[in-house]
Amino acid sequence: MTIFHGYIFRWGTSTFRIDSGELERLWLEFLYSAGQFDVIDEFSAKEGRGPWRQYRFRSPEPLTRYHRILNAEHGMIGPFDYDVLIRVNPLTGTIVILAAGTAIVQQVIKNALDPVLSPKLAFRQIRIDELAKYLLKEGIDDYAMTTLRARFVASGKNLERISFDGRDLANSSTFKELFRLLTPYYIGMRSRLDPEDVEAIRMSNRGYIAISFGETADSSSDDIEPEPTPAYHERHPELYVRRAEDCLVYISENGFLRD
Repeated sequence: MTIFHGYIFRWGTSTFRIDSGELERLWLEFLYSAGQFDVIDEFSAKEGRGPWRQYRFRSPEPLTRYHRILNAEHGMIGPFDYDVLIRVNPLTGTIVILAAGTAIVQQVIKNALDPVLSPKLAFRQIRIDELAKYLLKEGIDDYAMTTLRARFVASGKNLERISFDGRDLANSSTFKELFRLLTPYYIGMRSRLDPEDVEAIRMSNRGYIAISFGETADSSSDDIEPEPTPAYHERHPELYVRRAEDCLVYISENGFLRD
């Protein structure tokens, strides 16, 4: 199983918006000027939407524990290659960057993109609390909640956080009874229309995003760095990318992205 972790960003500021028609062209120009990215694949989301692109990012430094061990104990030197998934959405002005660990994404931003990008990328937060409430009521026919992490507000420091995992949390009477005491910050979703009944995405209120290729993502929270990263699942990654894309469009269209 391969899990890609990362974040959703806004490119632009409240006073400077990049024209939607120019967003992808300008992004590609900046990306290629960084000189550390090679396109290795492209996944179509849906007709009328731009593609997700998979890049090989060449880092002069080891960014994973596996490569750091090889570097320290066996003298392996860079460049070190890491697969990175990037989605540019001209309609929302958002950019999703994912890799095998959030540490890789952070280094991509700091060492490769920040020196060439103007304006810089800014984290786009997600209204997880409001999204979870919506999926319990108005959106209950659209998506099922498969995972929820929340702060438990009723017991002080004796019980500060609580986690739920299941096929359809909204159909659990116990979950619904407890929900009024929760402040959710992390959620997993699957489409009720998906005949394969597969979790599509996991997200946190900090703008963290995880996509699992082949199986449900692990039950841990964000900033996970699995070592080493296995190959893609035998099925084409495009299937999983489309599920995640649909979720991202859904939360955008329903107003769950913070400005």
